[in-house]
Amino acid sequence: MASQSFWQWAESDPQRLALVSDDHRPISFGEFGARVNQLSRAFQSLGLQPDDGVAMVLNNVPEWIE
Repeated sequence: MASQSFWQWAESDPQRLALVSDDHRPISFGEFGARVNQLSRAFQSLGLQPDDGVAMVLNNVPEWIE
């Protein structure tokens, strides 16, 4: 599963390059993982539970995770 591979990289090699933003800023797996966790906590604070559905219609840029 893709999410398992992502978290394996985030834990084993957090400095490894995960993606590059539109403004050419490198984002590591560790940094991206921290952003994913931040978004997850925000959803949980709104009462969302695991397996709840969420739809987000956004541009395809990493800044939305911030």
